Amino acid sequence: AATYLAYASGRSLNYGEFTGRAKRDLAGGSVAAVVGYAPRQGRGAPARGLYGGLEGELPIRGEGLSATATLGLEDNAFFQGKVDWSLGLAGEPARGYRLSATYVGSSVRAPEGGSAVVIGLKRVW
Repeated sequence: AATYLAYASGRSLNYGEFTGRAKRDLAGGSVAAVVGYAPRQGRGAPARGLYGGLEGELPIRGEGLSATATLGLEDNAFFQGKVDWSLGLAGEPARGYRLSATYVGSSVRAPEGGSAVVIGLKRVW
């Protein structure tokens, strides 16, 4: 997939990247390997970026929820050897919608990489 990220806080942070994902269903849940590449893009990203990670999801029986987890390694102009991780819950409150609450952390301390709770709502069609 190709993605362009545009940040409201500053144009110099905007960038494009290419990502790939291989997913396998396993023990009622799923495991995925993720890779990403962001080519050098001038002011905002003076060097290329590489990312590799694992994602997992396991349904919680009878609850309509899934437990989620990620672990990744990032190497780019801003972070060399940064480890990031997350633990969360996700569910479908209505058909075609996915609501999630995730605690995200990293090996980088604030302000660039502090831990945070992220609430997400995704529409799938």
